Amino acid sequence: MPTSSDIFSNKLRVRVNGIVVRNESILMVEIQSVSENTTFWMPPGGGVNFGESLTDAVKREVLEETGLNVEVKQMLYVSEYLKSSWHAVEFYFFCTESGGRAKLGSDPELHVDHQILKNVAWIKEQDLGRLPIFPPFIRRDFNKLISGTNLSLQFVMQ
Repeated sequence: MPTSSDIFSNKLRVRVNGIVVRNESILMVEIQSVSENTTFWMPPGGGVNFGESLTDAVKREVLEETGLNVEVKQMLYVSEYLKSSWHAVEFYFFCTESGGRAKLGSDPELHVDHQILKNVAWIKEQDLGRLPIFPPFIRRDFNKLISGTNLSLQFVMQ
């Protein structure tokens, strides 16, 4: 069975992520990094399949990783991550809950014994100081994201 490094490295990946807000918290998943020996928290998301729209992909990815159904409202960030053998173009969407219950899901691309998803949680502002958050613009724009005000599309290099 291929490892996460085999699947995700040395190729360009198109990814989507859903930013879901509830009660001044953002839904995030804890991930075992595939490029470093550490974990970090980020909005749920993953790769776009050939022939799949970005909005359909974000709905699928959020459901797979967290058990929540979402409605996609607005694209907020377009980001490029380029580090060593890792290259991704990422689209971050503001989403609202439309059903389900938040619980840790799985990544169907990976074998059950090699999952990189470790936890799912609603992250509050007071959690930001003690948790590794990725990408950095989530921490920077946290208050704007949870308030839902002054949201506009941004292009970010990571």
